[in-house]
Amino acid sequence: MPTLRKLLDEGRSVDVDSPYGLFVGAVWPTFQTGVNAGRHGRYCFGQLVPGTYHVRRTAGNYPQQPFWSKMNDAGRRSAVIDVPHCPWPEPDFNGLQVVDWIRHDPNLGFQTTPTTLADEVATRFGTRFHDLCDDYGRRGAYGELRDDLLDSVERKTEFCESHLTEGGWDVFLAVFSPSHCVGHHFWALHDADHPRHDPTTAGVLGDPIVDVYEAQDAALGRLLDVVGGDTLVMLLLSHGMGPHYDATFLLGQMLRRIAKRSSNSRAALIRQRTRRAAGRLTNRPRGREPGSFMWYVDGGRRFFAIPNNDVCGAIRINVRDREPAGQVAPGREFDQICDLLESELSTWTNLETGDPLVERVVRVETCYDGPARGGLPDLLVEWNRSAPIRSIGAPGYGRIDQEYTGIRTGDHVPGGLLVTRGAGIQPGRRPDAIAMVDVAPTIAAAVEVDLPGIDGTAQLDLIGSLMRA
Repeated sequence: MPTLRKLLDEGRSVDVDSPYGLFVGAVWPTFQTGVNAGRHGRYCFGQLVPGTYHVRRTAGNYPQQPFWSKMNDAGRRSAVIDVPHCPWPEPDFNGLQVVDWIRHDPNLGFQTTPTTLADEVATRFGTRFHDLCDDYGRRGAYGELRDDLLDSVERKTEFCESHLTEGGWDVFLAVFSPSHCVGHHFWALHDADHPRHDPTTAGVLGDPIVDVYEAQDAALGRLLDVVGGDTLVMLLLSHGMGPHYDATFLLGQMLRRIAKRSSNSRAALIRQRTRRAAGRLTNRPRGREPGSFMWYVDGGRRFFAIPNNDVCGAIRINVRDREPAGQVAPGREFDQICDLLESELSTWTNLETGDPLVERVVRVETCYDGPARGGLPDLLVEWNRSAPIRSIGAPGYGRIDQEYTGIRTGDHVPGGLLVTRGAGIQPGRRPDAIAMVDVAPTIAAAVEVDLPGIDGTAQLDLIGSLMRA
């Protein structure tokens, strides 16, 4: 990756802390709003509908504007291309917006501002590949997925080159997500130590992760050639990738065993009655509703697992006056349940390695604050992800033998990197780290736009003296 190597040598780089425990789904909403998940409320592809036990696919707008909207209000001309989990494009945008064109797991469908841009994209550069990344995996079409990912890098690069040459941009922002897709679906091919590594397939396909990374590095080089050395360049690597080793797929079973062991006959009777009441309130069975993006959790328990992608497990306490059939009183009883879960989850072991299964259990209220915090999980379970997790157990709970069967063999690791290059920027690596909420105000500050009321702070050393005249 010679372009990245050169940019690291010539520019200033700094680690970017991921939103703790929620970063897989919260990293891009945090990037675009400059506020924490306790305020924007987005952390997963599916979240509880407030006041219900229904989990619904998340998409659409946030309570806060993205930073490019505020730059637009200030008269700046911007291009915003394929930012993940972004809101609907704005009809009166000064510049161009492209949403869900070549993007991992699109939410809203392909849209543009101006609307006529959609025809240009389709005619000159082609629409996105037709399936979601996971659909290729379900079909076993891995060669097709590799080829389409490489082709999508080329098409997006051509699109960006075409519009960059127009000039007149204050900010030109483009996100390339093929590296995301390729990491999820080809990690086992890349990692010879992965239990699903297939040398025969690797001999046929090679290493698609390396192929896509090299293609994106070449694309970065082409775009840098267009903008020249007088342009402030900011490269954000949002978060990393590694093997899909976690026990989130087992968390529900673990919680049921903990609930059963910690119960007594009176409490069990109360929960049985409450479960019936919860069933009447939801009027739905547990599990997923066929043909929809809605599914249901068991509201008849004191605590239950809720979706949080997979890297960290997420637990919701069934709190009175918050959940429709709440069982746990806020305050002391809530604290006792949290303490119980932290204590009991820490006793579980990866039986194949003998190592603890859980690194730590963290209360979300210690990490996030804001009006949307009530919609977040109550507890996050950070797994020991150093080895595959297939057999687990704990004293008094027996063992669970089950292997993860999902099609994604790679999953995210926390921590990103921001690299900037431009006039007045001191090259080198900053020894500290910034937060993801700091990126939006830093970009806006480069064109002299303030973002009031956000959580982040502009990092002026990363934009140097190349400010708007």
